[in-house]
Amino acid sequence: GDFREAFLSPEYVAQHGAADGLRSIRDAFTALKLACWVNTVEKRMFSAPYETKDCEVKMGYFLQHFAAVLQDPESAWSDWQDEYRAVVGGFDALAQGADCGVDTVKKVGLTILRCPEPLHYYSLFSHTVGSDVVLSIYDHQRYEVECKYTQFVEVHSRPVWPRLDMAPLATVLNSIEVGLPPGCAWVANRFTETGPLLRLQREGEGALTKAQRYGHPCDRPFTPSSIPETTLAAIVTSFLEYGLQGLRPRRGGWSWAELQAINAQVPWQAWVNTVLEQHACGELTSGAGARPTLLPMSPSRRISGDHAVSLAPPLQPYTLPALSDNGSSILCKDDIATLAALAVPARFAQAKWSLAYCTQRDGISLHTLYRKAAGKAPSLLVIKDNGGFIFGAYA
Repeated sequence: GDFREAFLSPEYVAQHGAADGLRSIRDAFTALKLACWVNTVEKRMFSAPYETKDCEVKMGYFLQHFAAVLQDPESAWSDWQDEYRAVVGGFDALAQGADCGVDTVKKVGLTILRCPEPLHYYSLFSHTVGSDVVLSIYDHQRYEVECKYTQFVEVHSRPVWPRLDMAPLATVLNSIEVGLPPGCAWVANRFTETGPLLRLQREGEGALTKAQRYGHPCDRPFTPSSIPETTLAAIVTSFLEYGLQGLRPRRGGWSWAELQAINAQVPWQAWVNTVLEQHACGELTSGAGARPTLLPMSPSRRISGDHAVSLAPPLQPYTLPALSDNGSSILCKDDIATLAALAVPARFAQAKWSLAYCTQRDGISLHTLYRKAAGKAPSLLVIKDNGGFIFGAYA
């Protein structure tokens, strides 16, 4: 039942349906009925979709009954009609409601949805076809940013933008919030999750349960923010514009190694500083057109073939030391060359460098770090925190 993007208008079918083999609005509504039938029966008879304890029994049941419902969806009307009505009603409200709106920033794959209250996922995401990040804006300055599952799976029907880690965005939003209860903060899921969320979380509320994360926005609690919606939309747009400079969407998606490399190359601290400076000067509250000025990224990047590559050389012709493996998941080769020239004694600059410990490769364990680093000197410790800041030490 993981349907999400329903082409529930002739315009969506005409614009996007061909890539998925969909040419009739009637087929789109039939697909919605089938998805709602699966959801309802699964919820009534089996475990949640993200649980595995009864997968074989569940699959056996649906394989046995699916053909009959596909041939005559109306025979299962009592099962799918409640959710179907909720989805279609929410979709129509977003499209036609006086207090609703859908805006797309195509150049960064962002859709901004505005409606009074959270809706069913199918209602919301059916207006985001072609986008990979969704900013949902509800009444009373309640917000949620989601990186869509399209960045998690291999999508071949359309190009997909690479996913950015939202930790730097959370850092900025937490810095400009005012008057919130103690312990209330913007929290971002790890960018390796299926659909990471960035949302304001109240102390004592605790992290969302798995059922809430995988469920519909209308089933989640929301905390009002002090940030005006025009300011928030401007900052989210700037975050994507800055992080995706020199990149373009690609069919088939991106490997985790590529995404790690792309995120490691973005100098987020410069972006964070600029946004906070502009906010302090009142430049982000002048209206819907306000947007933080983009800073030049160094090094600039583009896509050549299937890979993100560096275009700009280091500021000085530093020489890369010999590396025993592919290097760091945090530092690019230009960073390593600069560290070798400026941060370690000259006699070690061109020695062979080896990666002793890496959380991406070795897991997160202080004991493992101590064991692997024991007896290895001199050494560099490089750390990237949840805010995207990189720091370290030489010993």
